[in-house]
Amino acid sequence: MTEPCAPGGGYTIADKYGDPREMDVPVFQVEDNEVRFYHEPEDRLAAVIGLIGMARKSVRAFYYMVGQDEVGEAFMKALCKACERGVKVELVIDAVGSDETDDSFFNKFLELGGTWFKFSASFSSKALVRNHQKILVVDEEHAIVSGFNMAAAYFGKADPPENSWEDMGTLVSGPDAGQLGEYYDKLIAVSKQKKVKLRKLRKLVKEWHGDRGPLCWTIGGPGRVSPWVRALKSDLDKGQRLDMVEAYFSPGRGILKRIGQLARRGSARLILAGRTDHAITLAAHRLTHGYLLKRKADIMEYQRCRLHMKCIVIDDIVYAGSSNMDARSLFVNLEIMVRIESAEAAAHIRERMDRMEGDSLEITPQLHDERDGIFAKIYWAFAYFVVTVVDKTVSGTIGRVEG
Repeated sequence: MTEPCAPGGGYTIADKYGDPREMDVPVFQVEDNEVRFYHEPEDRLAAVIGLIGMARKSVRAFYYMVGQDEVGEAFMKALCKACERGVKVELVIDAVGSDETDDSFFNKFLELGGTWFKFSASFSSKALVRNHQKILVVDEEHAIVSGFNMAAAYFGKADPPENSWEDMGTLVSGPDAGQLGEYYDKLIAVSKQKKVKLRKLRKLVKEWHGDRGPLCWTIGGPGRVSPWVRALKSDLDKGQRLDMVEAYFSPGRGILKRIGQLARRGSARLILAGRTDHAITLAAHRLTHGYLLKRKADIMEYQRCRLHMKCIVIDDIVYAGSSNMDARSLFVNLEIMVRIESAEAAAHIRERMDRMEGDSLEITPQLHDERDGIFAKIYWAFAYFVVTVVDKTVSGTIGRVEG
């Protein structure tokens, strides 16, 4: 494996991308911020590498996983080049998510003056908490939050191609990007401890006050009243139209009931995984189909490739970021979801979902009944129990859910 910052080596991705604001994607004005969504694999990668290439003062990055592959190399090369320009660069990775990446992969970055931390929970909470966020903040003026990790399969580079992940990145340019920088500083303060304690994570989430205004950063984490879950429940309670794309879908009773109620009083469309790397998570979401179909929700299973996107549209509100719709993401992991109030942005995301629907299998009541045999029911119930209860307390020993 070539060192990502070796002279003359590394992957050329890091050299060929420019300002992501100049890419041919729609721009949405939300107060004093510009918002852009990047859907295609090449566009998502270009946005990350290009934004790092723009940095003149600071780069703050957190990724659940940095792969030791061509995309991980490109990402690290871009960070190294920023260090060489005199930019202050900080990187946090999750110890569980990046457990297959050698620490030596980051040596050149450290030699060039970069700061690197590995988020690792203490023994008492390691079985509970992962830092699942994907955050990039540049010069306190631009921020990307996403569902994707910095590894090849998240950018259409898997073999075979259908094992790549469908995903999305959201770029915010403007004053609210600086607010996310403030959160990142708090995250760094916690992450640089050798073993992070659960009470410190709860305190970080509880004391975050960024969940205000037409564009706000909602944070999820340990506990039942995180800003992300509080905002989601409130919007579901008031909403009339729901469109949701979720890689992993096995919410608890309270949120599932809210989705069903919204479907009955208005409309609800759910695009869920039809392909995944862990069949047990697919079985878990199928347990919910009967309940939702009875309440007139439209359910699709995405077929073109593996689904990793996490995006929700409720009326004119868009949520996008790292959180799955399962118990671990909603009540345990550290997560980041940007909440955007914009009718134009909501329409844009719904158009993308319309295209995804064309690559999806519709789950009709008839198809559900054909699948819903006694053995399938037992397996679905077991899978749901594992994903919502066991995985929440045993860190995925059975049916581990990936980022």
